[in-house]
Amino acid sequence: MKLKGKIVFEELIQNDHFIQSVSDMETSEEFLSNLIINCPEKKQEILLAVEFIRFNKIQQKNISPEHREKLLASTLTKLDIEISTPKKRKILSLKVVYKIAAAAIILLSIGYWGYTEYNKDIYKDFKLAVSNNVAEEGNSKLITSDGSEYVLDDEQSEVVYEDNGEKILINTESGDKVIENTSKKIKLNQLVVPYGKRQKLLLSDGSSVVLNSGSKLIYPAEFKGNERRVFLEGEGFFKVMKREDKMPFLVETDNMDIKVLGTEFNVSAYTNDKEVSAILVNGKVEVAQKNKLLNNPEFVLTPGQGCFYSINEESSLVKEVDTENYVAWMKGYLKFEDQTLENIVRKLKRYYNREIVIEDEQFANIIISGKFALSEDFNSVLYNLSKLLKTNITTDENDVVIINKK
Repeated sequence: MKLKGKIVFEELIQNDHFIQSVSDMETSEEFLSNLIINCPEKKQEILLAVEFIRFNKIQQKNISPEHREKLLASTLTKLDIEISTPKKRKILSLKVVYKIAAAAIILLSIGYWGYTEYNKDIYKDFKLAVSNNVAEEGNSKLITSDGSEYVLDDEQSEVVYEDNGEKILINTESGDKVIENTSKKIKLNQLVVPYGKRQKLLLSDGSSVVLNSGSKLIYPAEFKGNERRVFLEGEGFFKVMKREDKMPFLVETDNMDIKVLGTEFNVSAYTNDKEVSAILVNGKVEVAQKNKLLNNPEFVLTPGQGCFYSINEESSLVKEVDTENYVAWMKGYLKFEDQTLENIVRKLKRYYNREIVIEDEQFANIIISGKFALSEDFNSVLYNLSKLLKTNITTDENDVVIINKK
């Protein structure tokens, strides 16, 4: 990499080659040494840019685009005051420059979540909670902020919160159960849905969520502060209640955030999928991509549109869709149009909690369309799938389903 002319901090932290080179810990030392040898007069700017990039590579998925811009602006202000002035440059050591930069970066990063103590604590707890994996079998489970666990043995049950979050009602066919949720600490709860199950949830603001199999939602028992933020791992259909105070509702995932005021939409963000999607049914949503260090793209969706983020390509595409294909699971069936066999099998594995293997890698990428009633038993679904594929589907001695082209 060659630096020509007047190179500034802002240019370095937006240079893709520079970001990639300093992010790779195995090769960054040699890269930086060579760069500083060739451009010794830019040493401070180079090292400061490295500090900025490495810090924000850790934080990038937790800072919204607008606050990332504030972070950059504040850091540049510090640079203008403390580094660019010739008189200051002579007396400031590199150690002091690092402290200035670190202070600007860390304070602004904390500031994003620190509008209130509430939001900052939620961020911390979100990340702790996400470290727990979704169970592959068993029943859905409600985990309250004090660590208590409540098993939901009825798939048709519904978890309902009072508007202050102090009481939780679990409605089941066998009777209702009331949970006192009066802890003085921030009441951050989790609803965990294993493979083969679905679960309904009514949040304290009146918004409802239906979680698909293999999903987890982390949310506060009562929304406070200046936003209603939840974290989703897996798939959920949201009906967001519009509020008079216009407090936005945000669905956070690892790769994109969805911001709304009142609307209906579906989000699919499974950790082992190659694609994350947000599908708008009614209203309007704003989708923010989260993979880049700076200037992450944002999209506004109108009804009938979907935003699809590719994990491999780290890019998003907005297109018109048939929303029924993406929300049919809510009505008890799987509808798909021009999707790969691999994608369909992945969904069937989650819903029925069965191991399915496609032996032919090329066969996994064939494009198919169809519709399955999820109320059918697994063997009936396999029979219908074999007819659609015009191939035999077998089960081995370990009860693993094998799909082969022949």
